[in-house]
Amino acid sequence: MPDYENAGGEWYDPQKLIVSALANSGMHSSTSIRVSTSVRDRLKEFKVHPNESFDDVIGRLLDSAIDEEPLSDETIKAIEESLEDLKAGRVYTLEELKKELGL
Repeated sequence: MPDYENAGGEWYDPQKLIVSALANSGMHSSTSIRVSTSVRDRLKEFKVHPNESFDDVIGRLLDSAIDEEPLSDETIKAIEESLEDLKAGRVYTLEELKKELGL
């Protein structure tokens, strides 16, 4: 059974990290989330500098996860056609391409 400790009136598993994150509102309220130590360690790897807060790291990761320019229908169609070419074996090796282009 895990060893639980009291933190300000709340019991928590010390094997978990409580990360405080500021809400993205005009009011800077905060909340706590629990993440495993392995996730915490992975988040540490994303820090730009040692003193960067986990809030900044998580915010940056969330911002990068949202694609502001989704693929157009034309691009999606071109990708689908390329996948069909791959499945049908209509591909060139690098050597074949170099020969065809005279490189």
